[in-house]
Amino acid sequence: MRKETEAPTSLIGAIGVRGAIAGALALAVAIALATCRPEESTPPDTVGLVPEQSTTTLLEFIPDTDPPNPTVEPTVPPNTLFGGDPCLALVAQDFTLVIAGRGRGQLVDAGPLSDDECGYLVIVVGQEYNISVQAIDANAFGHTPAEGEVRTALTDIGLAAYLVPVDADFTVWVKVSNGYFIVTAPDQALALHLAAAAAERADDPADTPPVTIPITSPATTTTSIATTAAP
Repeated sequence: MRKETEAPTSLIGAIGVRGAIAGALALAVAIALATCRPEESTPPDTVGLVPEQSTTTLLEFIPDTDPPNPTVEPTVPPNTLFGGDPCLALVAQDFTLVIAGRGRGQLVDAGPLSDDECGYLVIVVGQEYNISVQAIDANAFGHTPAEGEVRTALTDIGLAAYLVPVDADFTVWVKVSNGYFIVTAPDQALALHLAAAAAERADDPADTPPVTIPITSPATTTTSIATTAAP
């Protein structure tokens, strides 16, 4: 006569001692993995003003193809400051001031000093003066004044402007609708005059670089000039 097997009286009896131990270990591992999982955190709120964004560099050229082709001559995005060339900010006529009562300025050379800066060489009766126009960004325009820096707010030049004497030069920092730039000149009146002229061409630059006249006589360099408006 076949003997009937008795039903297990507990879960451990059903799976055996070894099975119970294995199950407990698996449960412990699962709990450990769950507790080690990194918690999601919410990024902290930023405090302060977000810097103003501005397309002021002159190198953001784009290939005139779709899709872009790096081998094709790039084109300047619409409304780029000075049409992408700071040497189009000023023309020869801008320099024809009566300087120090000696005579009118004469532009004799102009060319890029860097990708975002153009240098202009002006001569008056044998004296040379170096002037520059440089494109900058919003952060540079709104930088915290350096120790000892004296700023003078200006009106009627661009959307906002201020004057800063730097060593023997004067810099005019200008904000216009499509960017920011600096004009550096060795005299305050000349710097203001050229900054106003450049601001007018910020979104309507000259068609071609300024026409220059070669130097025909030796010149010496000076560091400070006084200007008056040409009659």
